[in-house]
Amino acid sequence: MEEIKHGFTTREAWFDAFQVYFTKIIEIDDKTHTLMNTSLSCDEWIEDFKRQSNEIRALYLKNDQFKQQHIHYFVNQPENWTEEVADSLLAYIYRYWSRMEDVEAIYAIAQSLQTYYETKNDEIAIMKCKAVLLYCYTYLDEAHFHDICISLCKELRALYIKHYDELSEEDKSMGLSIYDILNYVRYTNLVIGDDFKDVFDQVLYPDYLESIEMMERFMKEADMNQPLNQIVPYMILNVKRRFAEISFRLHKQTLRKDQMEIVKNIAEELVYLQEDIDINGQVENLICFYMAHRFETNYTSEELVEIFMDGIRNLNASHQVEEQLDIKQLMETMEAFSLALQTLGEEDPESVKSTMQCWNDYLEYLLKQPYSKGMAQQINQTIYHYIVPLMKYMDDVDDIFKSLLNITVFRQLQTAIHSLMVGRSANLIMQCIIDKQPHILVDAKLFSTIKEVKTNKEELLSFVSKASLVHDVGKLLCTQVINMQYRRLIDIEYETIKFHPNSSSTILSDIPSLSIYHDIAIGHHKSFDGTFGYPKEFDNTASPQRILIDLIRICDSLDAATDTFGRLYAAPKSFQTVLKEFQMLKGTSYSDVLVDFISEHEDVQHQLENLLEEEREQVYVEMYHIIKGL
Repeated sequence: MEEIKHGFTTREAWFDAFQVYFTKIIEIDDKTHTLMNTSLSCDEWIEDFKRQSNEIRALYLKNDQFKQQHIHYFVNQPENWTEEVADSLLAYIYRYWSRMEDVEAIYAIAQSLQTYYETKNDEIAIMKCKAVLLYCYTYLDEAHFHDICISLCKELRALYIKHYDELSEEDKSMGLSIYDILNYVRYTNLVIGDDFKDVFDQVLYPDYLESIEMMERFMKEADMNQPLNQIVPYMILNVKRRFAEISFRLHKQTLRKDQMEIVKNIAEELVYLQEDIDINGQVENLICFYMAHRFETNYTSEELVEIFMDGIRNLNASHQVEEQLDIKQLMETMEAFSLALQTLGEEDPESVKSTMQCWNDYLEYLLKQPYSKGMAQQINQTIYHYIVPLMKYMDDVDDIFKSLLNITVFRQLQTAIHSLMVGRSANLIMQCIIDKQPHILVDAKLFSTIKEVKTNKEELLSFVSKASLVHDVGKLLCTQVINMQYRRLIDIEYETIKFHPNSSSTILSDIPSLSIYHDIAIGHHKSFDGTFGYPKEFDNTASPQRILIDLIRICDSLDAATDTFGRLYAAPKSFQTVLKEFQMLKGTSYSDVLVDFISEHEDVQHQLENLLEEEREQVYVEMYHIIKGL
């Protein structure tokens, strides 16, 4: 057979080629990760950081040659697809979607193949393409791509059921992941305290029945000794648990009696399975059972929390004896525990406070896990959905602030350095405003008098520093995109990045003591006049902190444009070049008051220029010591 120049014609050949490609991506990830776990001296670490930034870019360029030859040749010129190449590539990405290390490439392939198969009216192939796209959306940010994921699941279920008898056993098995993802996305984003009566009848229970029916049907017909199929009983267990966990989200008995009976019966089914599962699953099932029955018992929130803590303590004791741990199951157990606490905490906050040490220990354990991209993403989602909502029960505000930074911003090297640079720039400008033109802050209604500005100088500077550190806290959910700063982002990745102010808003709103930074975090990507930028729904012009939002916006743009090592796909600009851009866009994109202030004071310009172009290395030193202290 004649060797082809572009692409491959068997699934095995694609597998081998992508293994080489993914190995380079894993090497890139490892280089980033090793910088966060270093035994080097400060000077050595800084040199290593600079060197690795360039090495990462070089690795990317090598990988890009593979993409140009074997992927972009088809994706950018769809007329080049052939049946052999398309079928074999689709067979590969559908079977191994959960092992993909590069969402950019896989997303582009799935989109292009979907268009190719639509011209052939091949619904099975279209289903497979959509399934891969679903995985990409879920992986990137299931919280904010929720509606897209649910819509895709609806289409996929219809195609899967319609063509079920035509599918191979492997394709049927992989297709069950549609139900697994649907349940994960739907239940993870249910809001605690909502009234679920209508959605229970119309959506939740019908979805549950269909999921169980299709999985059990598969188990009756398939060879369950095949490794790929052995996950299905676990998927059924997860479907049951997630459905039973509806009860976790009820502040009071808001379901009808018949609906609650269904939930309780499923929770009881889980308890009957106790002997067949490990202790992680037993504890999760225990929590499900008690939460489903709590409205008909006399247990107080405090008593329920203590019952659950006993289960967690037994779980820990078992792990110490066996010295083995199913990390995935542990995470699911702790997610169930968190959901229960989030609801019980509304009734009795003190009962939840007693569990804080348990959560500190758990988080410490998670963050020590061997690095992998998939594990990092799971940990980030766990922090966002299940740990941040409990942080309000910590006693000390300073501890809350420090802990939040340690589990979010300071786990992302690029975000951490950027936030530190924004803080230094914002502090410099604010200090100069207070010293030179304090009336700017009075005119902005931040203070009533100049005397008040002067009196509150240190407090204001501290506020600006802290606001800078948490302004990008929502990037927690887009770590994998942040780590792609050695190349330009594709549309779906840029859309993912644009969600980070919303994620920041959720995180800071979940912690009342930090909600004072909310407007700055959600508004710093809105234009000064409020006519463009994101998120659209936030009106930065109506915020009492508008001038602080404008300040962080300017400093955010300053650092992004002058960054020497963080964004390797674009050459850094000089400070004066960026200032000219500010002057051209003042009054629309940037605050005219702040741009004029910087433009009118040469000493301020010199200080900023020196900070951004000469003193940036001091921030690397600061980052090094932060890493060593984690």
